[in-house]
Amino acid sequence: MTRSARQTTTVDYNAGAAVVGIFASSIRGLRGTAGSFGGENADTAVCESPRLKVHKASCSTTTMPRIPEKNPRYRTKQQIAEDVAFVLKSPLSYGTKFAVLKDACWVWTEFDGKYEGCRYWTKMAMLARAADKKAKLIHEHVVPKKVVINILMDLREPTSEEVYSILDRFLTGVVVTPEEDGLLNCDHRASMPPEFFDPDSPQYQDAWLRYAPFKEHGIEIVCRADS
Repeated sequence: MTRSARQTTTVDYNAGAAVVGIFASSIRGLRGTAGSFGGENADTAVCESPRLKVHKASCSTTTMPRIPEKNPRYRTKQQIAEDVAFVLKSPLSYGTKFAVLKDACWVWTEFDGKYEGCRYWTKMAMLARAADKKAKLIHEHVVPKKVVINILMDLREPTSEEVYSILDRFLTGVVVTPEEDGLLNCDHRASMPPEFFDPDSPQYQDAWLRYAPFKEHGIEIVCRADS
């Protein structure tokens, strides 16, 4: 594996009184074996949130579903949406519905893999994995599962199309470092900022709203081009 470090930047993550100083180098030039990322074609890509910069990078690993298609537990995303809609309309107890929806949220965000295959990574997570294949990383949900479950539970007449749209819009996984996970969850571990729920806010239902404040402190999201 070769690394072309064009620059070294000190990144300060501020969460209340917490400040973590870490060093980041350019993602360009990281390439090679399975588990390494980057390449000469790294480029800026469009993100769902206008407040968040997302880069695009190639990866040498193959995208594979976390649950193989031959496994009887395998479901397509369309089937997941249909199952969720069916459960929501059923007379099952709230607790049973919650358990089904919680499992569906995990399966959806990890559909292509919890780590390898996950579309979005932070740059620091990619650098950590490139330096150490056994580096501890975390699969984080852009919108916390509890928020998505509450949105689904509030549907009056859920259809599979409506459920699919909600799951596809809000259930996005991002691979982050433990330090980034701790900072992201400092204020909104199981919630979203109030603007997310305000129809009059420009950030209404912005799935990346929890991540936006960290843009000022150097956190960058990388979109793997092969995912």
